[in-house]
Amino acid sequence: PLASLARSGTRVSALVASGRDLVAYLGGDDDNPKAFLWAEGGAPLCASEDATSASSVELLAGPTHPRLAILEGRLGMSPVHLRTVRVTKHHVNLAADEIIWIGPGSEPLTELMALGAPNGSASLFLATSRDPSHFGLAHFSLGPDSGQHAEPKWRMYENGLDPAPVHPSRLCRGDFVFYVAPNHRAPRAPQELRVARRLGNGDLVEEEVLARAKAFNDVSATDAPGGAVVAWTADRRTWALFVGCPG
Repeated sequence: PLASLARSGTRVSALVASGRDLVAYLGGDDDNPKAFLWAEGGAPLCASEDATSASSVELLAGPTHPRLAILEGRLGMSPVHLRTVRVTKHHVNLAADEIIWIGPGSEPLTELMALGAPNGSASLFLATSRDPSHFGLAHFSLGPDSGQHAEPKWRMYENGLDPAPVHPSRLCRGDFVFYVAPNHRAPRAPQELRVARRLGNGDLVEEEVLARAKAFNDVSATDAPGGAVVAWTADRRTWALFVGCPG
């Protein structure tokens, strides 16, 4: 085991920085879960401030230091936190906590996903409520330095989802986002797995539907020669599909 007291059934995020493995995960008691960071050769660090909690974590690679994004999902307001992780061969230190956005209440299975760029900039994706009557995919553009971020852009959905799977990935020499959305407004409407190319300004274009199901639980994608393999769980089965690069 890398660490004890990890929260059962929650997603982790991992990367390598300065030759050391880093793993972000949720831990603590069920009433007040916290974000933790395990670093190879050291003890786990609590990345959540005393008065905060955590519901999703995501590590972002950077040219100098990685960053840790934390969703503090709550019934009322749900802040998104960002902390720089300063990693050396012997030490790991967390910079000051920065709140980059505060949204309305989030759903229990809401996940924060990230896509980094070689220059240190990054994108965060969060399928959540924009306000009490609108739900969609929020896209945050982050600069390479602290404080460099803009208000999110939104791709609105016809209705809300929980879970609402999202998986951004760098494929075919471009950035693509795989996400699930309902295909009309009616309650319990069938859902669609869609893929869209992300432009440099954050817009999603060239959207296509890859699959349809009553409900999707999870989505992931990985590089493959000439394209990507997309896998998802839906309707009590696990599926996979090869998607060729555009053109």
